[in-house]
Amino acid sequence: MKPIRLPAVAFVSFALLGSPSLFADVLHLKDGSKIEGTLKHTEDGWLVQGDSGKPVHVLTEQVDSIELTTNAAATPRAAMERLTSLRRSVEGLTDLNDIIARFQRFVDQNTDPASTAEARKDLLVWKDRLNQKMVKVGSKWVTAEDRVKLVEQAGQNAETARQLMKQGRTKEAEPILLDVVATDPQNATALYLTGLLRFQQDQIPAARKAFETTSILVPNHSPTLNDLAIVLWRQRQYAAALNNFDEAMLATPVDKLILDNVAVALQTLPPEFQKNAITLKVIRHFNEQDQQLAELMAQQGMRRYGSLWVSEKDMAQMKRQEKEIQDKLDQMAADFDRSRQKIDQLGQTISDNDTQIHRIEATSFVVDPRTGAQTPVPYPAAYYDLVRDNQNAQRDRDAEVSRLDQLKKQAADLQNSRPSQKSAGVMRIVGPEGTPIRIPTATAPVAVPAMQP
Repeated sequence: MKPIRLPAVAFVSFALLGSPSLFADVLHLKDGSKIEGTLKHTEDGWLVQGDSGKPVHVLTEQVDSIELTTNAAATPRAAMERLTSLRRSVEGLTDLNDIIARFQRFVDQNTDPASTAEARKDLLVWKDRLNQKMVKVGSKWVTAEDRVKLVEQAGQNAETARQLMKQGRTKEAEPILLDVVATDPQNATALYLTGLLRFQQDQIPAARKAFETTSILVPNHSPTLNDLAIVLWRQRQYAAALNNFDEAMLATPVDKLILDNVAVALQTLPPEFQKNAITLKVIRHFNEQDQQLAELMAQQGMRRYGSLWVSEKDMAQMKRQEKEIQDKLDQMAADFDRSRQKIDQLGQTISDNDTQIHRIEATSFVVDPRTGAQTPVPYPAAYYDLVRDNQNAQRDRDAEVSRLDQLKKQAADLQNSRPSQKSAGVMRIVGPEGTPIRIPTATAPVAVPAMQP
């Protein structure tokens, strides 16, 4: 019988799900070479037992494809193990024609009567499903009519979960959402709510994946774009976050929550990202829309202060506080400079005194002219005056250094107490009220690429 050539990934999944049975096959490697022999699957690849007697270990990522050869001498047990592996390997497939082709190949190649008979029964079941035009929903194969009913029910369940989450009953909503997504992986309502749930649970990668999929299914949905931007910000993906904020602003112009979040982002953006093209684009769109928002908020007597909105009275008070704090900081700066100058002067005094002390120590002796021996003589009174002056100067310098440190701390505390430092606020997720209610129809699924968490 002519050998068949299977894709490596498909055959690896086949072996992973089955028993470690031995096969007489050919491994085609990505570098163009091939290895023939008896294959045995391992956790990270294959062991190939060739004629040399020494098994060769090959990693999965090295394999391009596997050529499955007929083994007419396979035992009934080995044949049944192959069938079991085949059954498991098709559990995750959705293409009935592909599944039927795999079972047909097994029937054509296998020589064991018992396993062949079992495979023929399976083949009839899969062909019957194809004839009925069945589709896969979750883990079930159903008719197109039944799929419509299941998807409609999933939509109703998603709405139930949304109402529960609006009431703060997330524990009750979670199993419902899991069931909806299992039944209809493209239910945008359930995916958005799942993103909210995972964000609340601090499962940031899972939240990102849910919001990214929702954004593909429901393009230009500003709550999803806003929430995805916040998730990306949490992951320090600042450029991607700003891009999503920009799309959210364009999708729903002059939205207060989105603009407030952008204000927080621009206030807290790391310096290295403040001059790039994405940031400049976001700033331009933010300024255009925030000016319109400011006009609307002014009608309510509110003005923007950082990312916050305050009344005219509060604004005036904050400006007074800013001036008072700035005046204190200016006075502290002057005190700081004086203290620094005094520390430098005391340091110079100590250095000069040390020089004189060392000179006296180096010259306080007499030399015997006959022997050349040096005999120490008492230090003059000036020596002890210098030592005493240095001790006093060092004490004063240490006190001044301590005062300088205290000034630094007071200035930092005062700086942090400024109203402008408290105006950054926090980014806010759009909750269940922003859920996309549009539910995809029960037709052919939209292709959604796999998202990287």
